[in-house]
Amino acid sequence: MRYLSALTLFGLTAICCSAHAQLAPNSIACDSKPQPGDRLDVSCPLPASAEAKRFRFAANFAGGHDDTMAQLVAGLDDQHLTCEPGSKVSLMAEDGEVSLFCIFTAPPSEKPQVFQLALSWTHAQYLNFTVNPE
Repeated sequence: MRYLSALTLFGLTAICCSAHAQLAPNSIACDSKPQPGDRLDVSCPLPASAEAKRFRFAANFAGGHDDTMAQLVAGLDDQHLTCEPGSKVSLMAEDGEVSLFCIFTAPPSEKPQVFQLALSWTHAQYLNFTVNPE
């Protein structure tokens, strides 16, 4: 009976969490590739722009507790990108629903740029991510 309950719970969780994968209004479409362990690589094409544009990447997790850890490392066109002040690029020992986020500005460019991000976590359940213009 426990096995059946676990399968039912897992099925409901999968239905619940797949809804989070839908793009929110104004979200940038990105490619994500799961990596071994609790890691995810994200790649987001950004359109060419004559002006600098500001964006916010957010990654959301459930089940945070005393040994939960997560961090993100960002890049733009294969160069390290430092997230702006006010960003939260790591967390440790936070309870419940937790998030990381990186606020960044893409400089003006005549050609499209690519925002890259490496996300890693332990002892939490990854839910989703979004990238939105600010």
